[in-house]
Amino acid sequence: MPGGLVGGLVGTPDSEIVSVTVDLALFAVLFTDGMQVAFPGLRAHWKNPACPWACRWPSSAGRW
Repeated sequence: MPGGLVGGLVGTPDSEIVSVTVDLALFAVLFTDGMQVAFPGLRAHWKNPACPWACRWPSSAGRW
């Protein structure tokens, strides 16, 4: 059975048109969200996201 919405669009999840559409939608959402960021507030509250991961590395390494 072909994919699509009520027979309007035909495609499979691994087709190129689906991939391009998802990429464009993700770019549009991230771009518009990024335009609404208050940069002074972002700079004031920025924390390095790698630090908690790296700091916990020795204690969690044995669990893998």
